[in-house]
Amino acid sequence: MESDILELLTVNNPTEDVFLAPGVKKIKVKTTKAFDPPESVLEKIEEVWEEEKAKTPHITNGTVVGYVYGVDVYGIAEIGVAPVQFKHFLTSKFDRVPGYKQYAVGEGAVTKIRFKGDSYVLFAERGKKTGYDGGSIEIIPQGLMDLKDIEVDDASEASVAREYREEIAGFPMPQTQKYLGIALNPWGLNVSPSYLFETDCRNSHDFIEENSKKGFLKIRTPDRDETKRRFAVSIDVIEEYLTEVSKDVTWNSRARLRMAFNQGYI
Repeated sequence: MESDILELLTVNNPTEDVFLAPGVKKIKVKTTKAFDPPESVLEKIEEVWEEEKAKTPHITNGTVVGYVYGVDVYGIAEIGVAPVQFKHFLTSKFDRVPGYKQYAVGEGAVTKIRFKGDSYVLFAERGKKTGYDGGSIEIIPQGLMDLKDIEVDDASEASVAREYREEIAGFPMPQTQKYLGIALNPWGLNVSPSYLFETDCRNSHDFIEENSKKGFLKIRTPDRDETKRRFAVSIDVIEEYLTEVSKDVTWNSRARLRMAFNQGYI
């Protein structure tokens, strides 16, 4: 069955697994200089940006952490990053600006929780403020790296911990954190360090309730803008669940799950 689930998580998924553990032990984030878009594409960028604003009125331009390079230095994946305009990243997705691509750096983790003696993986259904990434179901936490994250030591670990606090508010912080690899997504244009979190939720009854469907837990979801609902799937039934819904799971989430399966954590 293991080979079947790996094939399922790979088919029709553009996201590659790179800088994998155990060969690579961790991520080092190094600030460098960004490459500005060539003048020849600036007009097209503005045109696509106006289209995006018309579709999503609340969208605003800002600054995100852009990806510049990545190299393996003696078992440490060094990622060069630089501040870039959000619109330069967003408009270059899906080849809408021919000849120009700007990757952004994201973060994410497969979160395993322990509840009432069983192990589960956390999932969420995307809310109205979350952009398209090949599906509507994702593992949590995950999101773009923040500029403040790159100002601290161990920026990658700090960034994914921040995402955890934001998206899984109320849960205990993970007791275990393991580096899995990087999800490199040439369609979504993101480079996303990926981790495994393990969290003991024995005292989290205020946030968790058992579902009538065996092997599933409902997770209280106070803010529904980013996630409509949060839930957990038992390790015992996760392969069946993913077989059922794999087309609805985001590309990056499938890549992270693939890493976790490959490395024996699920």
